Amino acid sequence: MQQIINAIFRNKNALIYLLLLLFAFVFLNNRSYYHQTRLEKLGLKLAGSLWNLQDNTANYFSLQQQNKALLEENRKLRELLTAHPNDTDSISPTLLPGFTYRHARVIKNSFDQARNTLVIDKGARDSIRGEMGIVGPDGIVGIVNETTAHYASALSLLHADVRINAKLKTNDAFGSLYWPGVEANRLLLTNISTINTVAVGDIIVTGGMSDYFPKDIPIGKVVAFKILPSKRYYEIEVMPFTNFTALEHVYILQNNRREELQQLNP
Repeated sequence: MQQIINAIFRNKNALIYLLLLLFAFVFLNNRSYYHQTRLEKLGLKLAGSLWNLQDNTANYFSLQQQNKALLEENRKLRELLTAHPNDTDSISPTLLPGFTYRHARVIKNSFDQARNTLVIDKGARDSIRGEMGIVGPDGIVGIVNETTAHYASALSLLHADVRINAKLKTNDAFGSLYWPGVEANRLLLTNISTINTVAVGDIIVTGGMSDYFPKDIPIGKVVAFKILPSKRYYEIEVMPFTNFTALEHVYILQNNRREELQQLNP
């Protein structure tokens, strides 16, 4: 014990310096948006390689499961091709003109926090930038937030600050979709007027009124709903198609017409 105390006294100047440096970083991160952004990018760059190595090791032992998932996705695509052999536009409403799809692998993912994020193995060198939408084989996943050369972090749909423009597929009634912060398999759709008909089992898709996602990308299905006390709007409980606890492969959506659309924004 005495040796530890002596070592602390011998190196007290270095320890005080490190504590002050840590305090300065914490202060800048909390008080300055610019420094917060720079520190997030630095952390993403430093941690990305470690997460990638860890994920590669885990993927090595789950190759059989991943292959099954990819085979299932290919099976669904083949079924759609068989049903629409001469009309590729009918295969999926998500394959709209103006969007480029890029494949990426999820190397870190959280789903039990108030503000969940994920990290993918594609970055600025792969033409990935902030505010690009991310989808998976079953539906939407999130929105790109920060990028480094080889990695990108994204806000998951299970994030307290994320709201998505969504609609009922049956009648095109628009509303706002968000995660209430409880279960990873439950979302809420609000601002749907009671003049519209809602039923359990109705499919919820993207509304297409944002730069992130084209319209009609699957999100989930209605599992419950109620009329709010004002009797003007529904509160609709949605079970997402995406399993946020088992994300492996995703696609980043680049809106090639985003700049043109932004010129029209007031």
